[in-house]
Amino acid sequence: MKTGKNNPKIGIIIQARNGAKRLPNKMIAKIEEKTLLEHVINRLKHSKYSNNLVLATTEKDEDKILIEVARNLNILTLSGAGEDVLLRFVQVLNKFDFDIIVRVCGDNALIEPNEIDKMIAYLIENNLDYINNFHENGLPTGAGAEVLTKEALFKEDKLTNDAFDREHVTWFIRNHPELFKTFSLDAPKELINTKLKFAVDTKEDL
Repeated sequence: MKTGKNNPKIGIIIQARNGAKRLPNKMIAKIEEKTLLEHVINRLKHSKYSNNLVLATTEKDEDKILIEVARNLNILTLSGAGEDVLLRFVQVLNKFDFDIIVRVCGDNALIEPNEIDKMIAYLIENNLDYINNFHENGLPTGAGAEVLTKEALFKEDKLTNDAFDREHVTWFIRNHPELFKTFSLDAPKELINTKLKFAVDTKEDL
């Protein structure tokens, strides 16, 4: 990591939109009287780095309600690119000047804040470009996240124009270990369960 700072500025970015084809408006679907987005934000507030929580959504009218939810919970917001989600993350970095970012998908209903903090510490201590905790020995789907440096994101932005890469943000980094220093962090044994799924993609998931 080449931030040149002893105390890097760390931001947790929640990627969310209401236009999902399989389950439209899922981010404002209610679970025990709170929206899915509220649950994700409230869980992330238990991270040591919650002072820089950002909702990154699109400029579409259907996503203005997400901005409202986020502001009511006193977190930062950005309305940016739609399908080019990588560009949206670049826009976040340009606006807030983070050195390290955590990428959280807004439909990860049981995001694990303590494991995020562990990944941030591991990335810094080992001078990595990228780290995640969703893999064979990682957290269940819907509980994991990713951490990467701003240099890695800007480098990826310059290297790929592929629509799939840009929609899935870190796909290019994960599939080019010759270009980036990456790592997959194992979850604690009691949290490893690949049979469980906490990501909300369909009505059945909800």
